Amino acid sequence: MTDRTKQAFAIAFIFLAALAMRWWYMERLVIPQPVRGDALQYVRYANNIMDHGVFSRGTSTPPQPDGYFTPGYPLFLVACIRSAKAVGVDPYQFLLSTQAVVGALTAVLTFLLARLCIGLWASITAALLTVLSPHLVSHGGYILTETLFGFLLALALYLFASGILRRRHARLIASGGVFGYAYLVNPIVMFAPLLLTPVALIFARPNQTDRRAIVVGLLLYLAVFGAWQWRNKVEVAHEASGSADRIFWNFIIGMHSDYHEIWRKNPRDPNNPADLDRKALGGSYQALAETLWQRVRQDPGHYLSWYLVKKPLQLWGWDILIGQGDIYVYPVTQSLYSTSRLAWLSEAVIKSLHYWLVAAALLGLLYLWRDERPATRLTLISLYVALVYISVVYVLLHAEPRYSVPLQPEMHIGALYFLSQVFRSIDKLRRRSRQDLAGKPIDQRT
Repeated sequence: MTDRTKQAFAIAFIFLAALAMRWWYMERLVIPQPVRGDALQYVRYANNIMDHGVFSRGTSTPPQPDGYFTPGYPLFLVACIRSAKAVGVDPYQFLLSTQAVVGALTAVLTFLLARLCIGLWASITAALLTVLSPHLVSHGGYILTETLFGFLLALALYLFASGILRRRHARLIASGGVFGYAYLVNPIVMFAPLLLTPVALIFARPNQTDRRAIVVGLLLYLAVFGAWQWRNKVEVAHEASGSADRIFWNFIIGMHSDYHEIWRKNPRDPNNPADLDRKALGGSYQALAETLWQRVRQDPGHYLSWYLVKKPLQLWGWDILIGQGDIYVYPVTQSLYSTSRLAWLSEAVIKSLHYWLVAAALLGLLYLWRDERPATRLTLISLYVALVYISVVYVLLHAEPRYSVPLQPEMHIGALYFLSQVFRSIDKLRRRSRQDLAGKPIDQRT
């Protein structure tokens, strides 16, 4: 069996296994109120787009345009709702089924991305971790951005790395468009294409044609980014809430190490220090910076440990903090993991491995800087640039485990890279030991 045939079988198996796991989860899922919180906002945006042709989460008639959220996921909802009505099925079930397919494709992309930098079996293992990840499976059951954003991020990185390595200029240019749509789904990815461009130019050492494709891809991303910024400037009233208000609020939340503990006791506690700060600072970034700097000077040890250690651990933690907890955002009364022993066992295994995998992904950086294989270096540096950049932004703002869920496929690849390098080092030591032993006289062998 050729390598290409093995890879085709692996892709088919990974896709079908991921799809089966997600559909199995959807069949057992019971959510009393799926449209709440952020999901309610996305649904309002989608309805206003369809009913009024206006991007707004407002409930007035006509609704006033706003830019509090970006349009990527609401447009995805619109496409699902209209497709469901066209074929005569329930829109909510159609959405969940579509997200199941998107999640399965993310597992395939994990495999394809991994194959650019690690071996076949390590790539299959990374993909299977994505297939079985309870967070990735459960988030597909919500009207939230994580499933779509995780897919778009993996697709953009694969098109970017494979486009450079295989000189596929169409892929390289398309990566810019996919990054653009990923930005419209989750603006956290905003600077990722800008950071990846010098990576391509420095590490890939492309020829003149490759450089043009890299620049065109970046310009395509900037065109999407610029179009959205222009729309907000032209259509959104100055007093309307925008993305800056979300960033401001998330920054305030991130300042308080006790926010989640207080929130879980009472989400509407008026004495939550973060809510008090929000009222006192009045939307002023200057006042926010001065307040934070004053508190850091008063207790530098607390804030250094909070931002450098505790918040990264919180971001990559297991239990969802703003939500039901464990792997659930909104409360569920029944899920696959509460009705199937096999599924429960898979969750227990993945949970026991979670922090080890995060640590292994981080340790992969130790091997990466000494790895001389061009394809491996380019692919992994691209992955780590995205992982580190997005993680740092969340650590500076609001570190919630839900936000690291879309990054799990890249984390799995980094972890498997580290483990494959460890086994490779052990194998080298064994070979050296055998060679040294073979070169000794018989009476000196032990």
